[in-house]
Amino acid sequence: MKYFHVNGVRKPVSRIIYGCIAQVMMEGGNADRLLDMVYEQGINCFDTAENYGRSEISLASWIKRRHLEDKVTVITKGCHPYGHSRVTPQDLRSDFTQSVERFGHIDVYLLHRDDETQSVGPIMEELHRCVSAGLTDAIGVSNWSVERIREANAYAAQHQLTPFTVNSPNIALAHQTTDIWGYGCKCLSGKEHEEERKECGRMGVSIFAYSALARGFFSGRTKEQLSGSLDPATAAAFCTPENFMRLERCEQLAKEKGRSVIQIALAFVLNDPERIFPIVKASSETHMRELTEAMDIILTGNEMKWLDLQTDVL
Repeated sequence: MKYFHVNGVRKPVSRIIYGCIAQVMMEGGNADRLLDMVYEQGINCFDTAENYGRSEISLASWIKRRHLEDKVTVITKGCHPYGHSRVTPQDLRSDFTQSVERFGHIDVYLLHRDDETQSVGPIMEELHRCVSAGLTDAIGVSNWSVERIREANAYAAQHQLTPFTVNSPNIALAHQTTDIWGYGCKCLSGKEHEEERKECGRMGVSIFAYSALARGFFSGRTKEQLSGSLDPATAAAFCTPENFMRLERCEQLAKEKGRSVIQIALAFVLNDPERIFPIVKASSETHMRELTEAMDIILTGNEMKWLDLQTDVL
C-alpha cells in the first residue's frame, strides 16, 4: 500500500479508501472481521456517512475495540438531503454533532450534497468552528461543482477560515450518464472533466473518487451478464454503448497484462495524473487483495487514452 499526505489531515492516507456501506455495517452489526481484513491489506482510511444506516456506529465501535484512533483516518459526511435540501448551518451542526458523539474526533468531514441557492459564507464559517474546536482536521465536499469549491475557498481565504481540501465526486473508467442518487451528484470522469480535476490539484484539493468501479460494472461479468444483473439505477447510468466498449477494451488489456478486468479498471483511476484516491469496497480477503494489487499496475498514457476511447490505436 502507498500512503500520501492530504492537506489538513495529520495522518498519512492510504491511496485506496474503503467504503463502509457493507450490509453488516449499515445494520450496525459487528464488522470486526471485515474491517480487520481491510486494515490488514494496508488500508487505513475509511469512508462513511451520517446517512449510511448505522455504519458510523459500526466503524466507531471497531476503532475503539482495536485502539486504532491514532492509526486510521475517518471520513464521514453530513447534510444529506432527506427529500429536501439540508445544506444549512443548522443541519450541518446537527449532523456533525451526532458524528462527533460517535467518533470523538473526525479526520475529514464532508458535505454530502450542495444547494447552490445557499451562500457559501455561513457554511464555511460553521465548518471553521468545527475545525477550530479541534473536532475535525480537514473539511471538504462530495458532489459539489469545482466552481462552487473555488468560490468557497476564496471566501475562506478572504476571511481567514479553513478551506476545503477534499472533493469526492464520482470518477471511474465508465462514464456516469445519469444522476443515480439525485440532488445534483457530480461526475468528473473522462476527458471532458480533465481540467476540473487539474484545478482541484492546483487548489490543493485531493480527490476521493466514489463508485470508482462503476458500481459493479467492471466486476468481471460479460456484457450480456451485466445487462440483467445490475440494479436499474446503475444500469441506467452505466450500460451505454460507449461504456460497453470501454469494458471490452478493459477485458482485452487485462488479458494482455495477465490481470483481471477489475484491476485494470481500478488501475485506470489510480494512474490518473491528479493522484486520485479511489473509494472501493470488498467483502472477502481475496477480492480485497485483488484490488490492492491493482496499485502495482502502470498504464501508459496511450493505454489510458485507449481505454477511455480517446484513441483507437493501442
